[in-house]
Amino acid sequence: MALIRCLGKIQLPLAYRRYMRAELKMYRDKRIHSDNPFNEWDQDILEPECGIKEGSALYRQNFVKRHWLQEDGPVIELPKPAKCPLLEARMGQFFQGRQTHVAMTLVSTIDHRDLFDDQLDTTLLIPYEVSPLHLLWVEDEERVLLPNHIYAFSQKREHALLYGTENIAESLGSRPASLLSVSFSKKAGRVRNK
Repeated sequence: MALIRCLGKIQLPLAYRRYMRAELKMYRDKRIHSDNPFNEWDQDILEPECGIKEGSALYRQNFVKRHWLQEDGPVIELPKPAKCPLLEARMGQFFQGRQTHVAMTLVSTIDHRDLFDDQLDTTLLIPYEVSPLHLLWVEDEERVLLPNHIYAFSQKREHALLYGTENIAESLGSRPASLLSVSFSKKAGRVRNK
């Protein structure tokens, strides 16, 4: 069985796309002015609606971003979309349980495992913007990522987002990726058959 499965095409909600586009711009700007431009990784959890209108400003704290301010810098206020119920319903076709939507901006990661006791092993990854040089690696399998496609893999297996080839290494000019990760709580976590 494949370690990385493509579950089809999808278009992210407009509010997510606007937010992820703004994050990409901020990320590129920060890399230009950074003393350590490699392996920076921004993650933002998109919260449930909670009476907050989509596109409204929410407070959020991002520990990776804090060092761009003062060491004990303030919580950053940015327009962050609420978790989209329509997208939740679409992702609910694959797994059941409470969903966590995390927007990520990065160039690459080292290989790692995500060992969350309260989450299912399988996570879904939806690239919004990626380079042809980006590869999702899970143990001994690699896959080129395409924007607006859903990829499923076990987050408890060794995995990484790779960038480059033998002839091209990551550099300041490397194009960052913008991805949405969707994970599920263990409640009623069976895969639905289509």
